[in-house]
Amino acid sequence: GMLQRKPEGDAARYDHMSQRWIKRYSPTAYALGVNITHEMLQDGTALDLAQRSLIELGRSAAELKNTVAHDVLNLAFDSGYTGGDSKELCATDHTTDDGSTSNELAVAASLSEASVRQMFIEMASMTDLRGNKIKVMPRKLLVPRALMFDAEVLLKSEYKPGVAENDVNSIRSTNLFPEGHMVSDWLTSSTAYFVITDNSDQGLTYFDREPLSVHRDKDTDTLNAKFLVYTRFDTGWTNYNHVFGSAGA
Repeated sequence: GMLQRKPEGDAARYDHMSQRWIKRYSPTAYALGVNITHEMLQDGTALDLAQRSLIELGRSAAELKNTVAHDVLNLAFDSGYTGGDSKELCATDHTTDDGSTSNELAVAASLSEASVRQMFIEMASMTDLRGNKIKVMPRKLLVPRALMFDAEVLLKSEYKPGVAENDVNSIRSTNLFPEGHMVSDWLTSSTAYFVITDNSDQGLTYFDREPLSVHRDKDTDTLNAKFLVYTRFDTGWTNYNHVFGSAGA
């Protein structure tokens, strides 16, 4: 907590540290392989097929990793997918010692200058688990493809977008998002959007236990050549303050 007033001659008050929860990451193994027949090997078509297969397996692995990683955000408003405080990633009532804190827009709203400004205002009220205010600043705006052009207009227009007045676009003039915006094809909602903050300590996490590797073998019974890719990883979050989101409207 905050420092306490210490009257002259009196003993100082001592606070205590305590463990909240333990986030365990349990890497899951993923693999996929292809067979190239002995006859293909003998007929001289195996090399091209092997190269093509490895390219396709690489694409498959990239699709898997993006899908699994984005599930963290796709389930950000799902009360059935909770973190250490028994709340979903984005919630208006994360429990603290002093009440609660929020990393979700109080009133869901579609992406606009007004909603982003309101997000920034509400971020000023974010606290740590003891109830102390923390200085959280936006770094990047993350949107689905459906909001790509709205985000482009919102961040890059010199003047306030969508109105006839010559008011300055405060989001651009204040450089509110120093890392700009990112468009992801793996966000399943066409309305939800997220602000990635600078509070990244133990935030969104990708844990690569075994990086993607390629294995080759030959089957004794069939004489087929076998190619397989394998990886083991996990994703999630520990600190929810790394994200501020809205489900949109």
